[in-house]
Amino acid sequence: GRSSSRAMSPPCCFAAFAVMVLLPRGKALDAVAGVSRRSVVVGGGAAAAVVGQPARGAERDFYNSDAIFREDFWFKFGKKPAPLKAESQLTTNPPFVRIQTRYEAYCRYAPKINIGLSSFSDLAKAAEKRDATAMREAAQIVLLSLRPAGLLANNLLASESLTTDVLLARYYVNEVYYRLSDIADADDAVATLQAALPYFNSYLIVVNRAITPKVGEKFPLLPDSAGSA
Repeated sequence: GRSSSRAMSPPCCFAAFAVMVLLPRGKALDAVAGVSRRSVVVGGGAAAAVVGQPARGAERDFYNSDAIFREDFWFKFGKKPAPLKAESQLTTNPPFVRIQTRYEAYCRYAPKINIGLSSFSDLAKAAEKRDATAMREAAQIVLLSLRPAGLLANNLLASESLTTDVLLARYYVNEVYYRLSDIADADDAVATLQAALPYFNSYLIVVNRAITPKVGEKFPLLPDSAGSA
């Protein structure tokens, strides 16, 4: 990215990796039954192969009304990207956003996201013990970090309008929300947590690319062990 004329020292926060997803230009996507197909043209932005089912998920209605962020990658393109595994999957640079804008957003939202990441391990321990009360408490903290996570993506990856990168980050945030919102009542809480973990890491991979040393420290990916005690 471009450098800022104003010197800034990175705040004390954690970091993460980041990645992107590429939608083939001019590719027609399936919509929900009863709704006509639509063609989508995506220029620039996130890049990597979009995989997954074109049909909308069973936990989402056509309007994505239960999502934290209604307008996400799935809502716009009808595609469900698979979780990302590494920054090496990226094929394009993130959208240009001024360092000052990214820095200020990072200072505002990163502490809340880090609290959510820390609570993920607490949630895993509670799930292993099948402690419903502890699970609800830990899950609430994690869930409260998801909106700040999406808002951070807005400021790191979009300057004037929503970009494919932001839509992708929102999609992963929404997927974490869907998996953890009722974890205390899940038949297998550990499995539910393990299913949410790669989506949380995928979000971190997407936003981390826009976190340079002048912005802050990248978020660390959650280890596989965070999905189990």
